[in-house]
Amino acid sequence: MEEPPDSGPACSATAVEGLVRGSVFGAVWGLVVTPVDRRLDDKYARSMGKPIHRTKMQLFKRAAAGTATSTLAFGVVCGLYSGITCSVAKYRGKQDWINQAVAGCVGGACLGYGRGPRDMALYAVGTAALTTILHFAVSRE
Repeated sequence: MEEPPDSGPACSATAVEGLVRGSVFGAVWGLVVTPVDRRLDDKYARSMGKPIHRTKMQLFKRAAAGTATSTLAFGVVCGLYSGITCSVAKYRGKQDWINQAVAGCVGGACLGYGRGPRDMALYAVGTAALTTILHFAVSRE
């Protein structure tokens, strides 16, 4: 099979760019969502009649852990997605929806890893479908 001509940056650079962008988005997401999520946990505990006694340091540690988790998850998935999209496009020599579907499938499977084979498959199919839909939505502009 003939290799397609090199067009654009290396796929490793694209993956690193995706990792950085995803990490920044994940950090922002974690900073916004984690405190809200923790307040909902506290509200649920109060409704069950459980006392809540947390120091500011405990709250800070919970928020920091949630932000770190979001940063890592978004960074890894976006980096994988970007790198795989680029690699599949260079291998196939085409820029079409299949590249996004394959990358979405792998990224979704990584998100679902550790939740069991059924959930892993659902994450893979769902993310592949989402990225394919987004590809068609953006390419119609």
